[in-house]
Amino acid sequence: LRELPVDASNTANAPSLPQPVELDLDVDEKEWGPGYLDFKLTFEDNFESFSRYQIGASYRLTNLSPYGAEWFSTFEFGTEKYLSTELYWPIKTSGFFLTGSAQLERVVDEYLRNVELSGQVITDEAQVLLGAGWDSWDRLDVIVGAVHRTGRIDLPAVLAEALPFSNLDYDSDGLGIIANYDTFDHASFPSKGVKFQVLVDRTRDQWLEFTGYATQVDATFNGVASFGPNSFRGQLRYQSALNDDPFALLGTFSLGGFLNLSGTQRNSLSGRHVRFASLVYTYRMLENDFGAIRLPLYLGASLETGNAWADKKDVDFGDLVEASSVFLGWDSPLGPAYLAYGRSSGGDDSFYAYLGIVF
Repeated sequence: LRELPVDASNTANAPSLPQPVELDLDVDEKEWGPGYLDFKLTFEDNFESFSRYQIGASYRLTNLSPYGAEWFSTFEFGTEKYLSTELYWPIKTSGFFLTGSAQLERVVDEYLRNVELSGQVITDEAQVLLGAGWDSWDRLDVIVGAVHRTGRIDLPAVLAEALPFSNLDYDSDGLGIIANYDTFDHASFPSKGVKFQVLVDRTRDQWLEFTGYATQVDATFNGVASFGPNSFRGQLRYQSALNDDPFALLGTFSLGGFLNLSGTQRNSLSGRHVRFASLVYTYRMLENDFGAIRLPLYLGASLETGNAWADKKDVDFGDLVEASSVFLGWDSPLGPAYLAYGRSSGGDDSFYAYLGIVF
């Protein structure tokens, strides 16, 4: 406050100074919580040879400690099965935390032979991870951890007839470091920000009488810019095994699915070296502003390109597969909802229906 002059000879007319005021605040937590439940529903069909569906839910329990510990669990069933649970435990206010997780997963991949569907490759896997991390800066976290996986791969009949076994058991142990940086203003329909994730790990894989080692780099960059109701989101992905050990069974990555070479079957392209790029455009059509709640509707399209190679010497950008999609997106109360159609340069196409948070 500006100090006012006071005339000592006329104190009766001197202005009175403001008196301090006490303000009491009574803050209540949100009516929902500390547990949060989300749902997921996906459907994919090319109306010819395959269809996929997934139904799932996730539950996040917060306030497990005075410093913000959380327990997060998910389950999905349908064409594939997935069950996981994870504990995040901050170490007081140090900026460091402990984490542990366990998951069970069944993955079903279509096996194509001469472009024809020739069966399914079914992988059942259990995984346990223990690690420690740092997240004192809200936008960045780094985790170092040890992981153990054990699983079984069931081969389709056309492969089992050509090999001396019809299924394959494996074990894998490794160490890894992962860094995440995220400034997106919205998880599903961002209008600005960048998101970067990089994972480097080293695993020891055992199957039959063989032992192999794999060192992998998995890096993804996303950037979003908007101009009025128009948003552009670009993605670059680099995934590579730094060594070409033929017995490193688990050193592979995959492409396929909505916005991941749209139109192609999910995970239908796999190899130890993946290169991928995409540009996704969204137009905010309707605000659906209901006061405290907004449920906007989006019209979108994408251009995508990428491929997967078994050996690094075979990586050739002349082999890139091109794909595109058009979609309607809705930021619904249950999470993002999509109706989409995708088509690839190889002639593959698919329709997609999706509802729910991406866990």
